[in-house]
Amino acid sequence: MEINITTFLAVWGALLSTFAIGWNVYRDFSEKGRLKVDCYIGKSISDLEGISKQDYLIWSITNVGNRSVIISNIGGAFTDCDFMLNTRNRMPHKLNSGEYIIEYSPDLSILTKNIKELFVIDTIGKKYKASNKRLKQAIQSAKKKVGAKNT
Repeated sequence: MEINITTFLAVWGALLSTFAIGWNVYRDFSEKGRLKVDCYIGKSISDLEGISKQDYLIWSITNVGNRSVIISNIGGAFTDCDFMLNTRNRMPHKLNSGEYIIEYSPDLSILTKNIKELFVIDTIGKKYKASNKRLKQAIQSAKKKVGAKNT
């Protein structure tokens, strides 16, 4: 069986183009915008006032994917209903790859109720949740802070 140069080049071209199409399809489906949501208790610091006495529930949202994501809502869910945060930044808010946004609420009682999750929602309806570990840490911190104020 003899392979001539034309047949070899035809097979080579077919394999190469199949690989290129497969790679493009894989890349288009795998390179999505992804958000990392971190929630914790913290304070604010300013040049004029120093460290605030007020504690805040803080959402730190970072786009760790390769595509832009447009955030439409920031909030969470109790066992019986969802809630949305009144944000400082105007929503919807576009985050390009590697960009982040920080939002906060002074109401720590959010965490002392029947809180189920803290999340961010994008404009196509995908929900990005803070990890259960970080939620539990924030709940414990809030209970300490709220308990200390009530005693």
